[in-house]
Amino acid sequence: MAAGKTIGQLQDELQNLYVPAYFKAAPVTVKRQESYFFVGGRVRNAGQKAYLSEMTLLKAIQTAGDFDEYANRKKVQIIRLNGRKETINCDKALKNPTKLDVPIYPGDQIIVPQRWY
Repeated sequence: MAAGKTIGQLQDELQNLYVPAYFKAAPVTVKRQESYFFVGGRVRNAGQKAYLSEMTLLKAIQTAGDFDEYANRKKVQIIRLNGRKETINCDKALKNPTKLDVPIYPGDQIIVPQRWY
């Protein structure tokens, strides 16, 4: 089981399981699988973005080049991998990030709509 272990802990555990019981020497390298989320709509650089640990909505939008001048920051939609939808007011999240800047997970889709004057 790899859940809850760091890459170093998992490498050490695998090394201890197979060397020297099965192999005289065997270098063990564990690599994390690439994960992505998606940002679309009124941002400067929409598209697939690499997921980094502890990603939040505001950080995710910054990785997409931030909002463009036509973005509706008050109705940003997140569609989770399980299909659940959330609408977030990013203006309020900027003022109170510890409570309102929600986490983003691999596979999430963020849609920034256009504002209407």
